[in-house]
Amino acid sequence: MKNICFITQCSLPIPTTKGGAVETLVEYIVDENEREKKYNITVISVEDEKAKEISKKHKNTKYIYINKKNKKINNILFYIYRVLKHFGIYIPFSLEFAEAIRKIKSIDNQDYYIYEAGPTTQLKALSRIIPKEKLLVHLHWDGMSNKRKDECFSYLIPVSDYIGKQWMKNTNRKKKKIKVLKNCAQIDQFTKKITIEEKKELKADLNIPYTNKVIIFIGRIVQEKGVEQLLKAYEMIERKDVTLLIIRKCKFWSKN
Repeated sequence: MKNICFITQCSLPIPTTKGGAVETLVEYIVDENEREKKYNITVISVEDEKAKEISKKHKNTKYIYINKKNKKINNILFYIYRVLKHFGIYIPFSLEFAEAIRKIKSIDNQDYYIYEAGPTTQLKALSRIIPKEKLLVHLHWDGMSNKRKDECFSYLIPVSDYIGKQWMKNTNRKKKKIKVLKNCAQIDQFTKKITIEEKKELKADLNIPYTNKVIIFIGRIVQEKGVEQLLKAYEMIERKDVTLLIIRKCKFWSKN
């Protein structure tokens, strides 16, 4: 069996106890591999006690956990990182990821390393310790591509054709070095039919008038998810029969 190491941003834990779309995707891969037993997987993730307990059920996966660092120092480091990257100077964006890079040096006999990008500004640092032919980039956004970053790895695995084409615009990457792997979803989870009485009961539990239209946001309440823009757009709606429902960590907050 081939040995594959997943390198995450080390901001949220795997198994996913605190959310995160990319982290959830990696967990799906791990779970599937536990059934199929095709690979020996190593996952580098930030530490979390609940995640560590859940990870014990995975027999074909080794977890390397990174201890959480000082939040105030991380905030200062991230500010410096954001300033320097505009000058083409790329430093680790967090103390956790800096430690992850050090940990990778001690991982032997890996056939591939898959960087779940994430800040592509870290590719240069990863390329210093991982051979180019073994480093793959699983890209979930446009990546702010340039030739310098593109020279650091072998295959690009974008989640859409659009992302692959955006990367090619600013680099010399050939199409044959891009393998699109689209994200999947369990459609049956989103096609459940409920009765009118069940709808009434759900809305009543959330103090939402039954006749109201509902706009739903599901995700982390952080700047990059655009929650502030959503709230501003909601305030511009002149109709009174529209409710914005924000769902985070299975807790509900609504505004009528």
